[in-house]
Amino acid sequence: MRLAVSLLLAASAFACGFMGKGDMRINVHLTRQGGAYPVLPGAVSTANNAFVHPNLLRPVAALSGNGDSLLDNLRDFAARTGRGDLCYWTFQALPPPRGSGPSILHPERGYWDVTDGHADQDIEWVQAYGEVAVARLHSRVKEGGPVVGAMCAMGAQLVRRRCANGKSAPWKCVAAAANATIQWPMAVSIWKVSHPDTAAAVEDWRASRTTGHYQNIDWVTHVPGTAAARPWSGAMPKAGEINPSAMPPGPSFPASQLPGWGSPKIAKVVQCADIPPRFRYADELYFCDHLNGGGGGGGGGNGTAGAVSSVDEAYAAWRSLPSLWPPTKPCQDDLAALGRMLQKIYPPLVGGNCSASLPALQQILPNFDCDNSDMTPTFRDVCCSVCGGKTMPDVPSPAPAPAPPTPPVHQCGVCDHVYDPVADGGGKAFEDLPDSWVCPHCGSPKAAFSQQPTGEWAHSHQQQSEK
Repeated sequence: MRLAVSLLLAASAFACGFMGKGDMRINVHLTRQGGAYPVLPGAVSTANNAFVHPNLLRPVAALSGNGDSLLDNLRDFAARTGRGDLCYWTFQALPPPRGSGPSILHPERGYWDVTDGHADQDIEWVQAYGEVAVARLHSRVKEGGPVVGAMCAMGAQLVRRRCANGKSAPWKCVAAAANATIQWPMAVSIWKVSHPDTAAAVEDWRASRTTGHYQNIDWVTHVPGTAAARPWSGAMPKAGEINPSAMPPGPSFPASQLPGWGSPKIAKVVQCADIPPRFRYADELYFCDHLNGGGGGGGGGNGTAGAVSSVDEAYAAWRSLPSLWPPTKPCQDDLAALGRMLQKIYPPLVGGNCSASLPALQQILPNFDCDNSDMTPTFRDVCCSVCGGKTMPDVPSPAPAPAPPTPPVHQCGVCDHVYDPVADGGGKAFEDLPDSWVCPHCGSPKAAFSQQPTGEWAHSHQQQSEK
């Protein structure tokens, strides 16, 4: 039991989107004798050159070949190719707790089954925080600004559960929501790559407690200083509410009841003009489970037979567009990368080719397919021949590892703020700061900064004990 829980906590580290620099982190673990760590079913597609990554301000060396932030890589790509109007369009799922499976809590049920009510407390937090998050990000959408769009969905699985337990608004208990293509809670955002304020906007979005994403990050990651889990109290936030009365005021925000919530971002880089106009700088608030085709239910949908999920519409458009980054090359399986992947997942499979490895992995990892996003590079990236035969990322060879920076880089794992000794610490080295020091942007404690071997600092909660 202790081993299984520790593996789940380690897995949740990637789910929060904080990944190491320059190495492949595999997030699939065997959790019990004769069984496997199950993979999220109904995941967002990674076809059409979609890529998995943690955050715009973080490196994604497995795709870029360097340690620069994703945003810097995208801006360099735009400059080199003459593409000045690029948008980064991302879908990020918040699936049911990975700690809810048959190996730990419910051996009689499927690993992702939420119908027995064990995840109801966390589901209500996802609904509440989803409504607030989409309202807050939508409030930052200004014509021509760095934030281009924001959307939210609870996904068909959680919609059905909330309808069954009586928590949902009746207008959401219709086929358009309950049978939606999007299966799990989904945050959708669009950012303008070339805008000079994008980096600052991303950092402020993650850092702000009153108008940003800070509470969601704390709730998912159990960062140092978070409070014990508890039920959501008060009314469910209404669409557009940025600071509802039931929102915890902090500074210590509650954590999720069960470990393992969260999923990496699945993104594409496309021409902004190729995104349907209704999703670019929209006046309409695409609140959670927004339905297009009516005027009820708080706006944008009344549960009529003609209603459709707005996030499903956006997802269909997103799936149809090929990502312009990373650059690609003709399909050619990377068996060396496959070997490294199998060594992490299930060493007995090392040495097999792609056509043998895919069915073997599907036998030991429920729901595993080419859309699995628990690893970077993905299985689709290294085994394109059995995943549609399309092009694969053309990743440049990594540059020689640079000497450790002097002074070292210290970066907040919640908001990605980089510590400035002069501005933030009165000239003190990070190591000399008192334990009471907090991030000047988001207020996270000093313990939210941790150093990787490369000298880059990033948030890590692999070492946290079970709450």
